[in-house]
Amino acid sequence: MLTQLITARDYSYPPNTTIAFCLCYNCDKENNVETEQPTQDVSQPKPKQKTKKQPGLPVLLIILAVGYFFGRAFYAETIFSKVIKQVNGGEGIKAYELSNKAIQTNYYSDRYHLLSSGINLAFAENIAKKEKLEDSDKETISKLIQQSIAEGKATVSVNPTKSSNWDALSSIYQTIIAFAKGSDQFAIQSLSQAISLEPTNPLLRVKLGGLYYSLKDYDS
Repeated sequence: MLTQLITARDYSYPPNTTIAFCLCYNCDKENNVETEQPTQDVSQPKPKQKTKKQPGLPVLLIILAVGYFFGRAFYAETIFSKVIKQVNGGEGIKAYELSNKAIQTNYYSDRYHLLSSGINLAFAENIAKKEKLEDSDKETISKLIQQSIAEGKATVSVNPTKSSNWDALSSIYQTIIAFAKGSDQFAIQSLSQAISLEPTNPLLRVKLGGLYYSLKDYDS
């Protein structure tokens, strides 16, 4: 039955259908011409897209350097806090060793040098209290005093604008006046520098007057 319908169907276009088909075809062709998009000229180079610049090598090196120095400074502070604990606990040898380690970790801290100077001077004074000093004791005392002076000078070198640093250096020289030639003059010069940095501090002037009195220099 289906075969019969297919074979019996007339596939020829009637006249009016043919005209309509042609008109539709022509309209579609015109529409295609009107809506046709212009082709892109592939010969023209495409604009380059801007890419974000990544940090250069110098910037990364600066960041690493800053982080390194900050890390060392923080580590030195932890060591220094241990030094304070050892000093308060009377552990002089451990305090001495840790003090040197703190300075090696961060040299540019006047507090580390100042405390190290005091530790060396305390050791020298403690050994000097012996009733009978051996030659080795005298040599040790001399080295400790030299180290104390060196650390005192390093203190004012790292931070020369702090009057208390010069005052501390003067105190070191006053301690060794009895057996170190020229220490009295260094003590006066250091204390005078402290006064010039803090002229309104009356205690510094009292100390200088007392120093002149102890040296029997009444005219100054």
